[in-house]
Amino acid sequence: MKQRGHTLVGTLAVIAILGILIGGYYMGGFGAKNSKDGEPKTVVGQVKRQADKTVVQSNLRQIRTAIEMHRQMNDDAYPQTLDELRLPKEITTDPNTDQPFAYDPATGAVWSTVQGYEEL
Repeated sequence: MKQRGHTLVGTLAVIAILGILIGGYYMGGFGAKNSKDGEPKTVVGQVKRQADKTVVQSNLRQIRTAIEMHRQMNDDAYPQTLDELRLPKEITTDPNTDQPFAYDPATGAVWSTVQGYEEL
């Protein structure tokens, strides 16, 4: 009399195949590139892009707060450079390019030069 049922090896093979298919779905296919507008096609890429935007937005908010505090303490004068704020380099540089954020000392405006991040 033969026993009927699934073997451990067969079950593991099915799980592995499902894992590969699900992984391919979430990754947007194997070798998926960014779309024409520069936005990532993959779920992982989209999450990373949103996380990068959140970091940039947080850094810019901290810099703007420091600029406003400097202005209030120095007779409405904006700092000439971001270095005057004495903030850590991790905050005053764009994490995408490792370049300092753009700053206009006449208006106190600070922004990112990375495409898609200009309005943060």
